[in-house]
Amino acid sequence: MRAKIILAFVLGPLVVGSAALAQEAAAEKLLVVVHKDSPIAVISKNDVKNIFLGNVTFWGDNVPLVPIVRDVRTAAGQALFADLLNMAPTRFRQYWQSRQLAGRGVAPQTTEGLPATIERVAAARGAISVIVASEAGVAGARVRVVPIQ
Repeated sequence: MRAKIILAFVLGPLVVGSAALAQEAAAEKLLVVVHKDSPIAVISKNDVKNIFLGNVTFWGDNVPLVPIVRDVRTAAGQALFADLLNMAPTRFRQYWQSRQLAGRGVAPQTTEGLPATIERVAAARGAISVIVASEAGVAGARVRVVPIQ
């Protein structure tokens, strides 16, 4: 019982303080960023969800996928969890803990800011992450921005 109270206390400010971010994320279109050499031109919501849940692990050209989760305190992170994955960040962590313990994959990396996200996506050919439309202009030439349908 005590662990639940502590967990609620730690996560409480994130949930309460993120109402403005949730509204901002809902107002902006969510996009993905991939390595500049990635062959994809468009991706479905279902494909993005399956990638971040570990159900799809390779691009079509046999390149291992490297999903990178944005911090839940960002508008893109909020949108990923609310709109694409349909689960709370805590449930996502539990989901990946179970998968890892069963030997069914490795949890996605997490980044805090856009520069760190772009750096990681640019460094790995199979990398994929999410951004909101207002971030697309600063993504840079080392990555490609792809719409989600």
